[in-house]
Amino acid sequence: TEPELRVLRGALCDLDTQQHLATFTEPVPLAVLLEHLAPALAEDRAHTGFLTGRVTFGALKPMRSIPFKIICLVGMNDGAFPRADTWLAFDLMAGTPRLGDQSRREDDRYLFLETLLSARQRLYLSHVGQSIRDNAPAPPSVLVSELMDCIAQGFTLESGGRILDDHVCFRHRLQAFHEEYFRPGSRLFSYSAENFAGCMALRGDIGAAAFVPEAI
Repeated sequence: TEPELRVLRGALCDLDTQQHLATFTEPVPLAVLLEHLAPALAEDRAHTGFLTGRVTFGALKPMRSIPFKIICLVGMNDGAFPRADTWLAFDLMAGTPRLGDQSRREDDRYLFLETLLSARQRLYLSHVGQSIRDNAPAPPSVLVSELMDCIAQGFTLESGGRILDDHVCFRHRLQAFHEEYFRPGSRLFSYSAENFAGCMALRGDIGAAAFVPEAI
């Protein structure tokens, strides 16, 4: 792509400038050239600043919560967020904490509240709901559980259904080509033509024959 070509041209131009400054005109082995270019091309150039495009990826940090139309929080697993406080064995402040002492767990709870207030139209929370070892149900973060309890206690549906199971929470399938994503009336949906073809192949369905089987 063009950005990658610019990086490559820039590294070669820097090498040419160094060659002219050193007034070195002797040929060098290819291994020496690659050894010089490898560190320059291995730098992380994908990092961009905050709010530089239409979609922004970032970590939860204090004073960063800016109102957005859609905010997505992924990895909200139990034990991963909020982060647990870790203390050294000889840290005397940990044994007798006082008001104002820093707590990573309390900071994460405040960041979660800031994020809730910053979402203007949609708030998407995601977590791994089943264990990768024994497929047992895995609970979400305690903050997500508290939010779900608050929604269940404070809101109801006009139809009388369960607001969490019927309106708020979505349980995605393991495979993207699961038939639930392409079943009429399902809450899950997908626009992927490749996954739809995989779903049809899994069911053994054969598509309808073409209206004109051969070119005329």
